[in-house]
Amino acid sequence: MASVTYELSVDAEGNLVLPLELREALGLQAGDTLKVMQTEDHLLLIPQRLLVPEFADYMSKLLAEKGLTVSDLLASGEEIRDELFDERYGDLLSD
Repeated sequence: MASVTYELSVDAEGNLVLPLELREALGLQAGDTLKVMQTEDHLLLIPQRLLVPEFADYMSKLLAEKGLTVSDLLASGEEIRDELFDERYGDLLSD
């Protein structure tokens, strides 16, 4: 991609407004987070994307390949938590 330069202004509260063209090109939406990296005399803005939706889709596909559902995964997690609790703290329950 060719390099594009944008001129931004800092307002009295220290806010920057990103031009619509830039927001659209980067897929930025209200509430998105940018990481700012300072070099000697430059700022680098890096969009930080939450990967939860992508991860959820990926996990759903993996589970489907194994013939499982999210409910199956959650149910097995409950069983595993119970086993771990009994292993570690089972003696607390015996009187």
